[in-house]
Amino acid sequence: MDGAGQEPGGGEPHGLLDGGGEGWPRLRAALARRLQPMEAGQVLEIITAEPSARREIPAWCAANGQYLVGMRDDHGEMRFWIRRGD
Repeated sequence: MDGAGQEPGGGEPHGLLDGGGEGWPRLRAALARRLQPMEAGQVLEIITAEPSARREIPAWCAANGQYLVGMRDDHGEMRFWIRRGD
């Protein structure tokens, strides 16, 4: 799939973060920087090949007041949709 995909629920995400194969520490920093200017309720799509993201992103969302609204594994390329909290 090219570019941003449809978020769960059918809408288009408001932003895209392609983390490639970056490790979790760099991906976490990029995620925080990318979400910071977004408005509450907007959705960021994240694409990553980092295996630990499957457990780290949901935990990060819970700890930081964000909402994981979807997750999909496309043969090793994982996609996450995070809705910005208040």
